[in-house]
Amino acid sequence: MEQKRILILGAGRGHLGLMKASKEMGLYSIVVGLPGDYPCIPLADKFCIADISKPDEVLAIAESEHADGAIICASDTGLMSLGLVCDRLGLCGISYRSATLSHNKCLMKKALTDHGVRTAKFITVSSYSEFLSKSTQLSYPLMVKAVDLQGSRGIYKVSSQDEAQNALRNVFELSSCSYCVVEEFIDGNEFGAQAFVTNGSVRFVLPHGDEVYDTGHTKVPVGHYMPIRGFDSDLKRDIEDQVIKAINALGLNNCAVNADLIERNGEIFLIELSGRSGANCLAELTSIYLGIDYYKLMILNALGEKTDYMLRGINTDNGKACMSKMLYSSAEGTVTKITYTQVENAEVDFFVKPSDEVRLISSSNDAIGQIIVRSNNLDECYKIIGQAESKICLDVRH
Repeated sequence: MEQKRILILGAGRGHLGLMKASKEMGLYSIVVGLPGDYPCIPLADKFCIADISKPDEVLAIAESEHADGAIICASDTGLMSLGLVCDRLGLCGISYRSATLSHNKCLMKKALTDHGVRTAKFITVSSYSEFLSKSTQLSYPLMVKAVDLQGSRGIYKVSSQDEAQNALRNVFELSSCSYCVVEEFIDGNEFGAQAFVTNGSVRFVLPHGDEVYDTGHTKVPVGHYMPIRGFDSDLKRDIEDQVIKAINALGLNNCAVNADLIERNGEIFLIELSGRSGANCLAELTSIYLGIDYYKLMILNALGEKTDYMLRGINTDNGKACMSKMLYSSAEGTVTKITYTQVENAEVDFFVKPSDEVRLISSSNDAIGQIIVRSNNLDECYKIIGQAESKICLDVRH
């Protein structure tokens, strides 16, 4: 039987789970990305150099390598490239149109609003003067968002015109687009959901709690946990309803889905969503909580293989508990030493080594490691996380 060929768009740590699952499944793995010290490159059967944010470059590789499937996770950077590849080669996965809506916050917000998804009131502006004329429609505080960035980059909370002017200046410096989204800030309980859709059917919606760090201008996810706490059956139904409406609004199909949401006064608002799995250990937590290998499920789906046997009988309220915590440095400088004493039921991985440079937390890209734990309840998970953190020693030379 001929070995199947899977195209993995991205070589960074967010794709390691896909890379390892591909090896276990006996697939021929083709990693696409830019050269660098990326962990997936030495594991790949073949590494092809291309900018995954440029669809034509990726399509040329997919055609020349005769890919049987293409996939991405934890990042939107190559999402439009993936959509183009799936459309042109007839592969199972997100369409180019849906990828475009996922990738552009302005187009996404318009699609959500048009399909009756509950989301924050917003405007689109291309300059500060346009902001002044349109912002009378909104109430402070506001969120100023670049439409084409991710990982908390290009997002600012503002409470005055002066703050908005500075935020707009920063956004336009970071963004490759000439416009941005300004929306009303919704003060509430932020959380997320993972979902999976095949053949036009949403097979599960799995809410998860989020731990965030407030940098002052935005909030950076630093941890996730399952199951979510404090939500009754009515709220869970509203979560599922809003997520399914949003999936239909963007036309997402044959892909994993990552959604960011907020609960305010008993109502669920959708912030944004994308046609790929979440970052910061969310695929690992989904695997643990549902009792499946989520990476293998996503790969089988990308290859057009049957997945019903994995999805059959999934219970999103099963009494299990799991949690992740991203690790960040408390000082900037050069790492001189890392030590860790193993704690039971805790998986700890470091992304840095001695001689690497580390920064204070400003976005998810500044993470230096991660902890994943599983137990019978969330209180025990918090306890294990604390024990593991206490056993980590990071020395940094300023």
